[in-house]
Amino acid sequence: MNNFEEYLIKEIDPRTGEVSILRKLQKINELYNIMNETTKINTQAAGDTAIRNQYFIVGSIDAKGDLSFSPNPTIHFGSTSARNECARLAVMHPGKTFLFVKLMGGERAVPQPRTISI
Repeated sequence: MNNFEEYLIKEIDPRTGEVSILRKLQKINELYNIMNETTKINTQAAGDTAIRNQYFIVGSIDAKGDLSFSPNPTIHFGSTSARNECARLAVMHPGKTFLFVKLMGGERAVPQPRTISI
């Protein structure tokens, strides 16, 4: 039985025996993300926040030495969470090295307005 099922069983109303599965599952997923301190970098603003706060992301190196990261990586607020994710992925993908990196900074060129004569 996974944690989601255990939580749902505990939340069944003993008087009526009813529970809103969808609502409970959504609440569990929100709590899971908060407890595991993870979220996705799926917008430029989310990426900026992750860099500014020096969060961690997980990547991998394959047998050929190719380094890769997800296009929308999950961020980890702490090194323990990132390391645990590396360990979990390593078990799922033997022979592949998983690493975590701390986002320390970044640069973005901002287009400058330019006047041209017509």
